[in-house]
Amino acid sequence: MNIILGIDAGGTYTDSVLYDRGNQELIDKNKALTTYYNLTEGINNTITGLKEEWFDTVELVTLSTTLATNAIVEGRGGRVGLLLLGYDQQLMEQFTLDEEIPGKKREIIKGRFNTRGEKIESLDEEEIEKIIKKWQGSIDAVAISGYMSPRNPAHELKAKGILAEMTDLPVVCGHELTNKLNSIQRATTVALNASLIPMIKELNQKVKEVLQVNGIEAPVMMVKGDGSLVSSQAVIDKPIETVLSGPAASTIGAKHLGEVNEGVIVDIGGTTTDISVIKDGYPDLNSDGAVVGGWLSSIEAIKFKTIGLGGDSRIYFNQDGELKIGPKRVIPYSAAAVEHREVLTDLHRMSEEKVSGARREFLTLNRAGVDIEFNKQEEQIINVLETGPKSIAQIVESIGLVSHRILDLERLERLGVIKRIGLTPTDVLHVLGEYTIWEEEAAELGLELLMKRMKSDKLTLAEKLKERVINKEAKEIIAYLISQDYEDYNQNRCGLCERLIESCLTEETKNFLLDFKSQLPIVALGAPAEAYMSNLDDYLETDIIVPENYEVANAVGTAVGRILIKQEVEIKVRGNDYIVHAPGRKKEFIDLEEAVEWAKQKGKKAAVKEAKTAGAKSIEVEIEVERRKADISAQGSKMLLGIGVKIIVTGLPF
Repeated sequence: MNIILGIDAGGTYTDSVLYDRGNQELIDKNKALTTYYNLTEGINNTITGLKEEWFDTVELVTLSTTLATNAIVEGRGGRVGLLLLGYDQQLMEQFTLDEEIPGKKREIIKGRFNTRGEKIESLDEEEIEKIIKKWQGSIDAVAISGYMSPRNPAHELKAKGILAEMTDLPVVCGHELTNKLNSIQRATTVALNASLIPMIKELNQKVKEVLQVNGIEAPVMMVKGDGSLVSSQAVIDKPIETVLSGPAASTIGAKHLGEVNEGVIVDIGGTTTDISVIKDGYPDLNSDGAVVGGWLSSIEAIKFKTIGLGGDSRIYFNQDGELKIGPKRVIPYSAAAVEHREVLTDLHRMSEEKVSGARREFLTLNRAGVDIEFNKQEEQIINVLETGPKSIAQIVESIGLVSHRILDLERLERLGVIKRIGLTPTDVLHVLGEYTIWEEEAAELGLELLMKRMKSDKLTLAEKLKERVINKEAKEIIAYLISQDYEDYNQNRCGLCERLIESCLTEETKNFLLDFKSQLPIVALGAPAEAYMSNLDDYLETDIIVPENYEVANAVGTAVGRILIKQEVEIKVRGNDYIVHAPGRKKEFIDLEEAVEWAKQKGKKAAVKEAKTAGAKSIEVEIEVERRKADISAQGSKMLLGIGVKIIVTGLPF
């Protein structure tokens, strides 16, 4: 037996599983609400709901988390000083490239290599020493990006050595994270990575404390954005590799639970639905680099589409009187009433008084507004909510407003100080009796307040709302699959395209019938997956797989993951010579086969070393050689342009 505790700290829920990897058997599972501003509280809550008698048999703990992704999106993290070695200040200003790199503290230092890795300007070591002294006390980590460091990292390494003698701060180099030549992407990647180091260190420590409290003594591994595993110690140096680890874990979990090597993965969470593809047993990755929080990085991570539709999406009428679902997330009436019984009491009162519209929704305090300056109305709202959730109707009355339309909630909600409670697809399922883990009566009362405006009976309205959710999911899946074959589809979508997709779902055409058939099966995951996805084949002609344990697929995905390291070595052709750019060094050859063999050896050595650092115990190595040629005559003669040597190392943590 290899017993693994798998944990996924998602946007809404934190899931956990006890998994016997040797027998591929799920022993136990649990869900708890994610405690957004203290992830380890939710992690502890989900662990304590598992069978405690298995805890002393746990050999490994695996974790996927939204920490890195959310920190980048929200602009949180440590203070970073960025050293740009050999960058051209004029070019950066001319093309506003500096706006594409995060962080305010950055300095350009002399010291440059050309594209062949040859030094054309010496490193200004004295300037580095001056700058780090100037930054003392105002930064938490240092990021270094050399203009051509993938071709020759000597200047980055020299700068790192200087800093090691002057400071105890973490120092990260660009060539340690990526071998891509795009210097702006590399600078962005290393700066974001450095900002995450303090946060990931703290998370690691707190997770270990939670495990110790629960009597679990086992090493911890984290899920990377490509779905593979890495030791918690190794990830401290490269925390950016954990961005998008949640969607990646769900894809690995879907492959395992759905027993598919190819398929479309649809993961319905509380806030969003993530759609991705698995090919040849691996998640489809974004080779151009993951975009997180508007920043384009060099990190390969899962390619997926997120739509603002989940189990906790807000159902409401907009200002034009149109019924909308999402994209904003709210706390379901049914969930809120479990923790706060006054919500149920007030829903009864509003039902009797026939309160409708936005006034029937509630607000609740989510976190303290540390270091935030509030205006008078915001302070009044916070004071009212200190005794517990209140309906908007109550808040308006308490602070003496003539209308709820004067209530300014935008900033408080955006900063996460307050959360809204309202009607959601989760409540709809409670009314229909298809998902009833919380307070059904609160869901029914919430829907009843909407019924008065819709002039419909309860069950008919609930069915209509459910169909709207399924229809919207189907439409997004179709659009995603089309974009997989036609990359420019999202940029060139036209009104006719939208109407044709709609006709696939509604069959409202007069003279023809249009069906959409996916060549890949669809694997549905997430807590409401069975209710919302099992009938998806009414809209899409394909196999719909809702596997057993679908609701904890992300946590299962962490438990069944593997270590995966990819290393690429480039061989450039220059006349009759072959230049090999291997990790950490370059070498010239006059014999092509010798160059290829040396590239294989150096690439394999680096990849195996990285795999062992990541926590791999058993290792398999695969090497691919790609010779890139171009036609140079009508007769078909070809010229060798270069050779790429790709080393793929996979391993298990046992």
